[in-house]
Amino acid sequence: EQVDPFQHEGRVTTLQFSDEGRALAVGGESSLVLLDISEDSVSLTKSIPMPAQVVSVRWSPSGNRLATLCADQKVYVWDARLEASAPKPLMSPVSCPFESELPDLAFTRDDRLVVRESDRAISGWNIDDGRSIWSVSTGSESGFAVSPDRTRVAVIDRMRLLQIDAETGEQRGPTMSHPNLVYEVAYDSSGTKLLTGCADQFARVFIASTGAMRYSMRHADIVHRVAWVPGGRGCVTAQWSADLVRVWKLGISSSDGFSQPLAGGVMQTKWNEDASRFLPCGFDLRRGAGPRQVWDASDGSPVASAIPFDGRLSDGCFVPGTSVVILAGSSDPGPSGENADSLRKQDLTSGGSIVAIDLRSGRSAFDPIATDSNVIAIDARPGGGTAVALCHDRSLLVIDVTNGKILHRRETFPGGTFFYGYVVRRRLEY
Repeated sequence: EQVDPFQHEGRVTTLQFSDEGRALAVGGESSLVLLDISEDSVSLTKSIPMPAQVVSVRWSPSGNRLATLCADQKVYVWDARLEASAPKPLMSPVSCPFESELPDLAFTRDDRLVVRESDRAISGWNIDDGRSIWSVSTGSESGFAVSPDRTRVAVIDRMRLLQIDAETGEQRGPTMSHPNLVYEVAYDSSGTKLLTGCADQFARVFIASTGAMRYSMRHADIVHRVAWVPGGRGCVTAQWSADLVRVWKLGISSSDGFSQPLAGGVMQTKWNEDASRFLPCGFDLRRGAGPRQVWDASDGSPVASAIPFDGRLSDGCFVPGTSVVILAGSSDPGPSGENADSLRKQDLTSGGSIVAIDLRSGRSAFDPIATDSNVIAIDARPGGGTAVALCHDRSLLVIDVTNGKILHRRETFPGGTFFYGYVVRRRLEY
Protein backbone atom coordinates (compact mmCIF):
# COMPACT_ATOMS: atom_id res chain seq x y z
CA GLU A 1 0.00 0.00 0.00
CA GLN A 2 1.39 3.38 -0.97
CA VAL A 3 2.35 5.80 1.80
CA ASP A 4 1.87 9.52 1.19
CA PRO A 5 3.89 10.42 -1.92
CA PHE A 6 6.51 13.16 -1.76
CA GLN A 7 7.02 15.49 -4.69
CA HIS A 8 10.69 16.38 -5.17
CA GLU A 9 11.51 19.78 -6.66
CA GLY A 10 13.44 18.24 -9.55
CA ARG A 11 14.51 14.91 -10.94
CA VAL A 12 15.26 12.25 -8.31
CA THR A 13 18.72 10.78 -8.95
CA THR A 14 19.28 8.49 -5.94
CA LEU A 15 17.80 7.54 -2.58
CA GLN A 16 18.77 5.58 0.53
CA PHE A 17 16.95 4.43 3.70
CA SER A 18 18.65 4.82 7.06
CA ASP A 19 19.61 1.61 8.92
CA GLU A 20 16.48 1.56 11.05
CA GLY A 21 14.27 2.41 8.06
CA ARG A 22 12.66 5.47 9.63
CA ALA A 23 14.36 8.08 7.44
CA LEU A 24 14.89 8.40 3.71
CA ALA A 25 17.50 10.53 1.93
CA VAL A 26 16.45 11.61 -1.57
CA GLY A 27 19.10 13.07 -3.84
CA GLY A 28 18.36 15.29 -6.80
CA GLU A 29 20.05 17.61 -9.27
CA SER A 30 20.78 20.36 -6.77
CA SER A 31 19.59 19.25 -3.32
CA LEU A 32 19.41 16.41 -0.80
CA VAL A 33 16.09 16.05 1.00
CA LEU A 34 15.64 14.11 4.27
CA LEU A 35 12.24 12.54 4.90
CA ASP A 36 10.75 11.03 8.06
CA ILE A 37 8.88 7.81 7.23
CA SER A 38 6.06 6.54 9.44
CA GLU A 39 3.50 3.81 8.77
CA ASP A 40 1.04 6.16 7.13
CA SER A 41 2.81 9.41 6.30
CA VAL A 42 5.93 11.05 4.93
CA SER A 43 7.17 14.39 6.23
CA LEU A 44 10.02 16.66 5.18
CA THR A 45 12.63 17.14 7.93
CA LYS A 46 15.51 18.83 6.17
CA SER A 47 16.73 20.05 2.79
CA ILE A 48 20.45 20.46 2.07
CA PRO A 49 21.63 22.34 -1.04
CA MET A 50 24.15 20.31 -3.03
CA PRO A 51 27.17 21.65 -4.96
CA ALA A 52 26.28 19.30 -7.85
CA GLN A 53 23.87 16.52 -8.77
CA VAL A 54 23.77 13.76 -6.14
CA VAL A 55 24.95 10.44 -7.59
CA SER A 56 25.02 8.29 -4.44
CA VAL A 57 24.19 8.71 -0.74
CA ARG A 58 25.00 6.72 2.45
CA TRP A 59 23.80 7.05 6.07
CA SER A 60 26.04 6.68 9.13
CA PRO A 61 25.08 3.92 11.65
CA SER A 62 23.29 6.36 14.00
CA GLY A 63 21.56 8.21 11.18
CA ASN A 64 23.11 11.51 12.30
CA ARG A 65 25.42 11.89 9.30
CA LEU A 66 25.24 11.45 5.55
CA ALA A 67 27.86 11.02 2.86
CA THR A 68 27.07 12.02 -0.71
CA LEU A 69 28.94 11.39 -3.94
CA CYS A 70 28.18 14.19 -6.37
CA ALA A 71 28.60 14.71 -10.09
CA ASP A 72 31.55 17.02 -9.44
CA GLN A 73 33.39 13.77 -8.52
CA LYS A 74 33.69 14.61 -4.84
CA VAL A 75 32.39 13.01 -1.62
CA TYR A 76 30.82 15.31 0.97
CA VAL A 77 29.82 14.48 4.57
CA TRP A 78 26.84 16.30 6.11
CA ASP A 79 25.20 16.69 9.52
CA ALA A 80 21.75 15.10 9.25
CA ARG A 81 20.45 16.07 12.72
CA LEU A 82 17.35 18.23 12.82
CA GLU A 83 18.90 20.64 15.32
CA ALA A 84 22.04 21.11 13.25
CA SER A 85 22.87 24.62 12.14
CA ALA A 86 23.03 25.81 8.54
CA PRO A 87 24.12 22.84 6.39
CA LYS A 88 27.78 22.68 5.53
CA PRO A 89 30.20 19.81 4.90
CA LEU A 90 31.73 18.34 8.07
CA MET A 91 35.10 17.84 6.36
CA SER A 92 36.87 18.86 3.19
CA PRO A 93 35.49 17.02 0.12
CA VAL A 94 37.29 13.84 -0.91
CA SER A 95 38.15 13.72 -4.61
CA CYS A 96 36.82 10.58 -6.34
CA PRO A 97 37.39 10.66 -10.11
CA PHE A 98 35.03 8.36 -12.00
CA GLU A 99 33.74 7.78 -15.52
CA SER A 100 31.05 5.09 -15.80
CA GLU A 101 31.79 2.99 -12.69
CA LEU A 102 30.77 4.80 -9.49
CA PRO A 103 33.18 4.84 -6.52
CA ASP A 104 32.09 2.98 -3.38
CA LEU A 105 31.60 4.71 -0.05
CA ALA A 106 30.44 3.40 3.35
CA PHE A 107 30.48 4.34 7.03
CA THR A 108 32.13 1.99 9.52
CA ARG A 109 31.37 4.32 12.46
CA ASP A 110 29.70 7.69 12.69
CA ASP A 111 33.16 9.28 12.49
CA ARG A 112 34.73 6.83 10.04
CA LEU A 113 34.17 6.69 6.28
CA VAL A 114 35.64 4.28 3.73
CA VAL A 115 35.97 5.58 0.17
CA ARG A 116 37.21 4.08 -3.06
CA GLU A 117 38.94 7.24 -4.17
CA SER A 118 40.02 5.92 -7.56
CA ASP A 119 40.60 2.69 -9.43
CA ARG A 120 43.84 2.24 -7.50
CA ALA A 121 43.20 3.29 -3.89
CA ILE A 122 40.74 2.65 -1.06
CA SER A 123 41.06 4.80 2.05
CA GLY A 124 39.62 5.25 5.53
CA TRP A 125 38.80 8.74 6.80
CA ASN A 126 38.39 10.27 10.26
CA ILE A 127 35.49 12.65 9.69
CA ASP A 128 36.00 14.66 12.87
CA ASP A 129 39.65 15.37 12.00
CA GLY A 130 39.06 15.52 8.26
CA ARG A 131 42.08 13.34 7.52
CA SER A 132 42.87 10.01 5.90
CA ILE A 133 43.91 7.47 8.57
CA TRP A 134 44.80 4.61 6.21
CA SER A 135 45.03 3.84 2.52
CA VAL A 136 45.29 0.56 0.61
CA SER A 137 46.78 0.59 -2.87
CA THR A 138 44.97 -1.66 -5.34
CA GLY A 139 45.16 -2.62 -8.99
CA SER A 140 43.05 -1.14 -11.74
CA GLU A 141 40.08 -3.32 -10.70
CA SER A 142 39.01 -2.63 -7.12
CA GLY A 143 36.04 -2.42 -4.80
CA PHE A 144 35.13 -3.18 -1.20
CA ALA A 145 32.45 -4.37 1.23
CA VAL A 146 32.06 -3.61 4.95
CA SER A 147 31.31 -6.43 7.40
CA PRO A 148 27.96 -6.27 9.28
CA ASP A 149 29.74 -5.46 12.57
CA ARG A 150 31.66 -2.70 10.72
CA THR A 151 35.05 -3.90 11.99
CA ARG A 152 36.41 -5.30 8.70
CA VAL A 153 36.59 -4.17 5.11
CA ALA A 154 36.91 -6.74 2.31
CA VAL A 155 39.03 -5.15 -0.42
CA ILE A 156 39.25 -6.26 -4.06
CA ASP A 157 42.72 -5.94 -5.55
CA ARG A 158 42.36 -7.24 -9.11
CA MET A 159 42.58 -11.05 -8.67
CA ARG A 160 42.93 -10.95 -4.89
CA LEU A 161 40.54 -10.44 -2.01
CA LEU A 162 41.85 -9.36 1.38
CA GLN A 163 40.25 -8.26 4.63
CA ILE A 164 41.59 -5.23 6.47
CA ASP A 165 40.90 -3.74 9.89
CA ALA A 166 38.41 -0.90 9.47
CA GLU A 167 40.21 1.19 12.10
CA THR A 168 43.88 0.64 11.24
CA GLY A 169 43.89 -0.53 7.62
CA GLU A 170 46.05 -3.55 8.54
CA GLN A 171 45.32 -6.86 6.83
CA ARG A 172 43.38 -9.41 8.88
CA GLY A 173 43.52 -13.05 7.82
CA PRO A 174 44.77 -14.70 4.64
CA THR A 175 44.49 -13.41 1.09
CA MET A 176 41.83 -15.12 -1.06
CA SER A 177 43.24 -15.55 -4.56
CA HIS A 178 41.15 -15.88 -7.73
CA PRO A 179 42.09 -17.10 -11.24
CA ASN A 180 40.89 -13.85 -12.83
CA LEU A 181 39.64 -10.34 -12.02
CA VAL A 182 37.19 -10.05 -9.13
CA TYR A 183 34.22 -7.81 -9.93
CA GLU A 184 32.33 -7.63 -6.63
CA VAL A 185 32.37 -8.88 -3.03
CA ALA A 186 29.68 -9.08 -0.32
CA TYR A 187 29.55 -10.22 3.32
CA ASP A 188 26.64 -12.38 4.48
CA SER A 189 24.48 -11.12 7.36
CA SER A 190 26.57 -12.98 9.96
CA GLY A 191 29.87 -11.65 8.63
CA THR A 192 31.27 -15.18 8.55
CA LYS A 193 31.16 -15.71 4.78
CA LEU A 194 32.23 -13.72 1.72
CA LEU A 195 30.70 -13.97 -1.75
CA THR A 196 32.65 -12.95 -4.85
CA GLY A 197 31.91 -12.62 -8.57
CA CYS A 198 34.81 -13.29 -10.91
CA ALA A 199 35.75 -12.91 -14.57
CA ASP A 200 36.55 -16.64 -14.74
CA GLN A 201 32.76 -17.27 -14.84
CA PHE A 202 32.49 -18.42 -11.20
CA ALA A 203 30.90 -17.03 -8.07
CA ARG A 204 32.59 -18.24 -4.88
CA VAL A 205 31.81 -18.39 -1.18
CA PHE A 206 34.73 -18.10 1.27
CA ILE A 207 34.90 -18.57 5.03
CA ALA A 208 35.92 -15.13 6.27
CA SER A 209 37.99 -16.32 9.24
CA THR A 210 40.15 -18.83 7.34
CA GLY A 211 39.95 -17.73 3.70
CA ALA A 212 38.93 -21.28 2.72
CA MET A 213 36.58 -21.58 -0.27
CA ARG A 214 33.31 -23.30 0.68
CA TYR A 215 31.29 -23.20 -2.55
CA SER A 216 31.89 -22.38 -6.21
CA MET A 217 29.05 -21.67 -8.64
CA ARG A 218 29.75 -21.99 -12.33
CA HIS A 219 28.27 -19.50 -14.79
CA ALA A 220 28.31 -19.18 -18.56
CA ASP A 221 30.06 -15.80 -18.58
CA ILE A 222 31.61 -13.14 -16.31
CA VAL A 223 29.88 -12.78 -12.93
CA HIS A 224 29.49 -9.02 -12.60
CA ARG A 225 27.39 -8.56 -9.45
CA VAL A 226 26.65 -10.62 -6.33
CA ALA A 227 24.38 -10.27 -3.28
CA TRP A 228 23.26 -12.44 -0.36
CA VAL A 229 19.72 -13.58 0.32
CA PRO A 230 18.76 -12.46 3.87
CA GLY A 231 19.80 -15.17 6.32
CA GLY A 232 22.75 -16.29 4.23
CA ARG A 233 21.33 -19.59 2.92
CA GLY A 234 21.25 -18.33 -0.66
CA CYS A 235 22.71 -15.72 -2.95
CA VAL A 236 21.99 -13.81 -6.15
CA THR A 237 24.37 -13.33 -9.08
CA ALA A 238 24.06 -11.18 -12.20
CA GLN A 239 25.62 -11.24 -15.66
CA TRP A 240 25.45 -8.03 -17.67
CA SER A 241 26.39 -9.83 -20.90
CA ALA A 242 23.18 -11.88 -20.81
CA ASP A 243 20.90 -9.53 -18.82
CA LEU A 244 20.58 -12.51 -16.50
CA VAL A 245 20.04 -12.83 -12.74
CA ARG A 246 20.37 -16.18 -10.98
CA VAL A 247 19.18 -17.10 -7.47
CA TRP A 248 21.20 -19.86 -5.78
CA LYS A 249 20.35 -22.01 -2.77
CA LEU A 250 23.48 -23.06 -0.88
CA GLY A 251 23.62 -26.68 0.25
CA ILE A 252 25.13 -28.03 3.43
CA SER A 253 28.29 -29.99 2.66
CA SER A 254 29.35 -32.94 4.80
CA SER A 255 32.81 -34.15 5.78
CA ASP A 256 32.47 -37.24 3.57
CA GLY A 257 31.26 -35.32 0.52
CA PHE A 258 33.04 -34.97 -2.81
CA SER A 259 33.13 -32.69 -5.81
CA GLN A 260 33.27 -33.35 -9.54
CA PRO A 261 33.97 -30.63 -12.12
CA LEU A 262 31.25 -30.19 -14.76
CA ALA A 263 32.63 -29.80 -18.27
CA GLY A 264 31.18 -28.52 -21.53
CA GLY A 265 28.90 -25.76 -20.26
CA VAL A 266 26.89 -28.18 -18.06
CA MET A 267 24.92 -26.38 -15.33
CA GLN A 268 22.56 -29.11 -14.09
CA THR A 269 22.33 -32.80 -13.20
CA LYS A 270 19.78 -35.60 -13.59
CA TRP A 271 19.36 -38.34 -10.98
CA ASN A 272 18.19 -41.93 -11.29
CA GLU A 273 15.11 -43.13 -9.41
CA ASP A 274 16.85 -44.08 -6.15
CA ALA A 275 19.32 -41.14 -6.26
CA SER A 276 22.30 -43.50 -6.34
CA ARG A 277 23.64 -42.12 -9.63
CA PHE A 278 23.69 -38.76 -11.37
CA LEU A 279 24.36 -37.49 -14.88
CA PRO A 280 25.71 -33.94 -15.51
CA CYS A 281 23.59 -32.61 -18.37
CA GLY A 282 21.38 -29.70 -19.35
CA PHE A 283 22.59 -26.39 -20.74
CA ASP A 284 22.55 -22.74 -19.90
CA LEU A 285 24.10 -20.15 -22.22
CA ARG A 286 26.74 -22.62 -23.38
CA ARG A 287 26.53 -26.18 -24.68
CA GLY A 288 29.56 -28.43 -25.04
CA ALA A 289 30.27 -31.55 -27.10
CA GLY A 290 31.85 -34.90 -26.30
CA PRO A 291 31.24 -37.97 -24.13
CA ARG A 292 29.38 -37.76 -20.81
CA GLN A 293 30.04 -39.66 -17.60
CA VAL A 294 27.54 -41.07 -15.11
CA TRP A 295 28.75 -40.83 -11.50
CA ASP A 296 28.12 -42.80 -8.33
CA ALA A 297 26.42 -40.51 -5.81
CA SER A 298 27.97 -42.20 -2.77
CA ASP A 299 31.63 -41.57 -3.54
CA GLY A 300 31.87 -39.71 -6.86
CA SER A 301 33.37 -42.65 -8.74
CA PRO A 302 32.53 -43.15 -12.46
CA VAL A 303 29.79 -45.65 -13.34
CA ALA A 304 30.85 -47.69 -16.39
CA SER A 305 32.58 -45.95 -19.29
CA ALA A 306 31.76 -42.45 -20.48
CA ILE A 307 28.85 -42.38 -22.94
CA PRO A 308 29.95 -41.23 -26.40
CA PHE A 309 27.98 -38.39 -27.95
CA ASP A 310 29.04 -36.84 -31.26
CA GLY A 311 27.06 -33.62 -31.05
CA ARG A 312 26.46 -30.95 -28.44
CA LEU A 313 24.51 -32.24 -25.46
CA SER A 314 21.26 -30.51 -24.52
CA ASP A 315 19.81 -32.95 -21.99
CA GLY A 316 19.76 -36.51 -20.73
CA CYS A 317 17.79 -38.83 -18.46
CA PHE A 318 17.77 -42.21 -16.74
CA VAL A 319 15.08 -44.73 -17.76
CA PRO A 320 13.44 -45.96 -14.52
CA GLY A 321 13.63 -49.68 -13.82
CA THR A 322 16.57 -50.14 -16.22
CA SER A 323 20.27 -49.35 -16.53
CA VAL A 324 19.61 -47.28 -19.68
CA VAL A 325 20.69 -43.65 -20.03
CA ILE A 326 19.45 -41.42 -22.87
CA LEU A 327 21.36 -38.42 -24.24
CA ALA A 328 19.94 -35.83 -26.64
CA GLY A 329 21.15 -32.74 -28.47
CA SER A 330 22.61 -31.92 -31.89
CA SER A 331 23.76 -34.52 -34.40
CA ASP A 332 27.21 -32.93 -34.80
CA PRO A 333 29.31 -30.42 -32.86
CA GLY A 334 29.22 -27.77 -35.60
CA PRO A 335 32.02 -25.28 -36.24
CA SER A 336 34.95 -25.18 -33.84
CA GLY A 337 36.94 -22.21 -32.71
CA GLU A 338 36.74 -19.48 -30.08
CA ASN A 339 33.46 -19.46 -28.11
CA ALA A 340 32.19 -22.49 -30.05
CA ASP A 341 30.35 -23.57 -26.87
CA SER A 342 28.26 -20.37 -26.90
CA LEU A 343 24.67 -20.94 -28.03
CA ARG A 344 24.94 -17.81 -30.14
CA LYS A 345 27.45 -19.69 -32.32
CA GLN A 346 25.29 -22.81 -32.70
CA ASP A 347 22.58 -23.60 -35.26
CA LEU A 348 19.71 -25.13 -33.30
CA THR A 349 17.66 -25.56 -36.48
CA SER A 350 20.09 -28.21 -37.77
CA GLY A 351 19.51 -31.92 -37.23
CA GLY A 352 19.38 -33.43 -33.76
CA SER A 353 20.21 -36.81 -32.25
CA ILE A 354 18.96 -39.09 -29.46
CA VAL A 355 21.14 -41.97 -28.27
CA ALA A 356 20.59 -44.58 -25.54
CA ILE A 357 23.23 -46.70 -23.77
CA ASP A 358 22.75 -49.62 -21.39
CA LEU A 359 25.33 -48.97 -18.66
CA ARG A 360 25.34 -52.63 -17.65
CA SER A 361 26.25 -54.02 -21.07
CA GLY A 362 27.87 -50.93 -22.55
CA ARG A 363 25.87 -51.38 -25.76
CA SER A 364 23.27 -49.18 -27.43
CA ALA A 365 19.75 -49.74 -26.11
CA PHE A 366 18.37 -48.75 -29.54
CA ASP A 367 19.66 -47.24 -32.77
CA PRO A 368 20.28 -43.47 -32.69
CA ILE A 369 17.21 -41.38 -33.53
CA ALA A 370 17.68 -38.50 -35.98
CA THR A 371 15.46 -35.44 -35.51
CA ASP A 372 14.77 -32.53 -37.85
CA SER A 373 16.14 -29.95 -35.40
CA ASN A 374 18.22 -29.97 -32.21
CA VAL A 375 16.67 -31.72 -29.24
CA ILE A 376 16.26 -29.21 -26.39
CA ALA A 377 15.00 -31.44 -23.57
CA ILE A 378 14.21 -35.09 -22.85
CA ASP A 379 12.62 -36.95 -19.95
CA ALA A 380 11.56 -40.57 -19.29
CA ARG A 381 8.18 -41.61 -17.91
CA PRO A 382 8.48 -42.48 -14.20
CA GLY A 383 6.98 -45.93 -14.83
CA GLY A 384 9.36 -46.59 -17.72
CA GLY A 385 8.40 -47.68 -21.23
CA THR A 386 8.49 -44.30 -22.96
CA ALA A 387 10.42 -41.05 -23.10
CA VAL A 388 9.43 -37.64 -24.44
CA ALA A 389 11.76 -35.35 -26.41
CA LEU A 390 11.15 -31.67 -27.13
CA CYS A 391 12.86 -30.27 -30.23
CA HIS A 392 13.82 -26.76 -31.28
CA ASP A 393 11.18 -26.78 -34.04
CA ARG A 394 8.58 -27.29 -31.26
CA SER A 395 7.90 -30.92 -32.14
CA LEU A 396 7.21 -33.27 -29.24
CA LEU A 397 8.28 -36.88 -29.77
CA VAL A 398 7.03 -39.84 -27.72
CA ILE A 399 9.58 -42.66 -27.94
CA ASP A 400 9.39 -46.35 -27.05
CA VAL A 401 12.57 -46.82 -24.99
CA THR A 402 12.68 -50.57 -25.64
CA ASN A 403 13.27 -50.18 -29.38
CA GLY A 404 13.66 -46.47 -30.15
CA LYS A 405 10.49 -46.29 -32.22
CA ILE A 406 8.72 -42.91 -32.36
CA LEU A 407 5.16 -43.62 -31.22
CA HIS A 408 3.73 -40.12 -31.57
CA ARG A 409 4.80 -36.76 -32.97
CA ARG A 410 3.02 -33.57 -31.98
CA GLU A 411 3.64 -29.85 -32.51
CA THR A 412 3.65 -27.78 -29.33
CA PHE A 413 2.87 -24.06 -29.34
CA PRO A 414 2.60 -23.72 -33.14
CA GLY A 415 4.74 -21.07 -34.80
CA GLY A 416 8.35 -20.08 -34.33
CA THR A 417 10.96 -22.06 -32.46
CA PHE A 418 11.10 -23.33 -28.91
CA PHE A 419 14.40 -21.89 -27.66
CA TYR A 420 14.71 -18.08 -27.50
CA GLY A 421 17.76 -17.87 -25.27
CA TYR A 422 15.94 -17.86 -21.94
CA VAL A 423 17.47 -19.98 -19.20
CA VAL A 424 14.89 -22.53 -18.07
CA ARG A 425 16.03 -25.22 -15.66
CA ARG A 426 13.46 -27.89 -16.53
CA ARG A 427 11.81 -27.40 -19.92
CA LEU A 428 10.12 -30.79 -19.86
CA GLU A 429 9.06 -32.89 -16.90
CA TYR A 430 6.55 -35.63 -16.03
